[in-house]
Amino acid sequence: MLVTKITDVFAYRIKLRYARRFATSQASTQVAENIVIAVVCDDGTVGWGEASPFTRVTGETLSDVELLVRDVTKEIVENDIERWGLLLRNIVAKYRVSPAALFAVETALLDAFSRSKSVPISTLLGRCRDSVTTDITVSLDSPENMARLAQEYIARGFSVLKLKVGKDPEKDIERVKAVREAVGRDVRITVDANCGWSFREALYVLRHLHRLDVELCEQPLIIGRPEELRTLRRLTGIPIMLDEDIQTLRDLIRFAEADALDVLNIKLCRVGGVLYALALAKLAEEYDIPVLVGCTGESEIGIAASLHFCATVPNLYTHVDLDSDLLLSEHTAKPLPIKPPGTRSIPSEPGLGVSVVMGRRGFEPRITGAQGRHPRPS
Repeated sequence: MLVTKITDVFAYRIKLRYARRFATSQASTQVAENIVIAVVCDDGTVGWGEASPFTRVTGETLSDVELLVRDVTKEIVENDIERWGLLLRNIVAKYRVSPAALFAVETALLDAFSRSKSVPISTLLGRCRDSVTTDITVSLDSPENMARLAQEYIARGFSVLKLKVGKDPEKDIERVKAVREAVGRDVRITVDANCGWSFREALYVLRHLHRLDVELCEQPLIIGRPEELRTLRRLTGIPIMLDEDIQTLRDLIRFAEADALDVLNIKLCRVGGVLYALALAKLAEEYDIPVLVGCTGESEIGIAASLHFCATVPNLYTHVDLDSDLLLSEHTAKPLPIKPPGTRSIPSEPGLGVSVVMGRRGFEPRITGAQGRHPRPS
C-alpha cells in the first residue's frame, strides 16, 4: 500500500489589517496577528491551518504557538498522514494548554489528509448541512458611527447584526437604540459585552435592551459568575450566550447545571480545534443547548475550518458568527463566497476547500521543518 509521509511543518507569523479599527469593551486593534501552519507531504500535498490566539482568555501568545509547532514538528514528521487521528490524540494529550496552536495543527493535518482522499473535511466528520447564515459584527464606537456602519451592512445584504457593547451602560443603551432606529425592527440584533459589565450594570442595560428586541446577549459578566447569570436570565428576558466562560467540558457542565446559559458560543481557536469542539457540541446537545460557532481574528483558512465544523453540528443555532475574514482588508486565500442574507456555503472542494494565494511580505517561514523547503503561496 502506498504511504504518504509528512515531510515538513512550517509556521508563518502574519499581520492582516482590518478594513476598520476593531474595538470591543476590552481592546482595540487595527490588525489581526496570526500564525499560519503548513503541513507538507512527500507527494506534494499541503495542508493549511491557522491560529489566532485568544490571549486575553487563554493566555496563549503567538510565541507559544510557534513553540508548540516546533515541538510538534519533531513528533509528526516522517509519519504517515493516514495516522492523523493518532497523531492528534498524542499531541492533544501533551499540549492541551495551547488551544489555538492545536486548532492550527489539527486543521493542517485534516486538510492534508482529506485532500489526499479528495473529500472535504466535513465529509470525513459527517456533513449534515451545506450552508449557514452568519451575522456581521459592528465594532464598538459612538452610537452614530455604529448606526451608520449597521446601515452599510444591511445594504450589503446581511440580516443579523452583532453589536459590541460593554464599555459604558448608558452609552451602550444609546448604541443599541441608534442601531435599531437606523435598521428597523426586521433586522435581528445580538449584543456582546465581552465581560464588560458588573451584575448591576448588566441588569440595568438588559432591561432596557429587551424593549429594543435584542435577541441574545453574549458574555455580559466577567468569567465565573453562574449564579448571577442565572438571575440575569430570569429578570431580563434576554437569552444569555456564553463565550469566555466555557473553555472545557467541565466548564460547560458547571454552567449548564447552574442553568446559566441559553446558547453556547464555540470558537475553535479557543477550545483547541474541531474534535474537542465536537465533544462540546455533543455535550451541549445533551443539555438541550444550541451551539453558535464564533471566531477570533481568523482569515479564510480558519473560517473555512469553522464552516466545516458547522456542517457537522446537529444542534446549531439559527445563525453563526463567522465574519472575521469579512472584516479584514488583507487575506490569506481567495475570498469565501457569501450571499444575502449573509449565507456562507460550506466548501465542497477537497480538504478545507481554500486556495492559499497570499504572496506578501512577511509570508516567510519562521519555523522550518526537516527539509527546509517550504510551500510558497502564489
